[in-house]
Amino acid sequence: ALTLLNDPTFTEAARQLATQLLTQESNNDLITRAFQHCLSRTPTNQEKQILQTFFEKESKRFQEHPDQAQKFLTVGHSQPNKDLPPAKLAATTSLTRAILNLHETITRY
Repeated sequence: ALTLLNDPTFTEAARQLATQLLTQESNNDLITRAFQHCLSRTPTNQEKQILQTFFEKESKRFQEHPDQAQKFLTVGHSQPNKDLPPAKLAATTSLTRAILNLHETITRY
């Protein structure tokens, strides 16, 4: 679990997923699309609310501390997408990182 959260490769993978979600057009909201991409199902109302609250907190944090967003976005070898606002990309990366670390995502039944 700590490797999935802290290893630069997994953080970079979460950023690439976030970039993909932010650059694709869709009728579904960001959380639903991220959940469907990772788990092949829509989130329950409770899951969606928890993730929405988390995403809002992360968005606020990265908007108030752009230096933290920049530092977070430089984890890994690839460069972040310069066309996306850093705070939004960082918050979305936090969201996708959380979803990628769900028990349901990492455990095969």
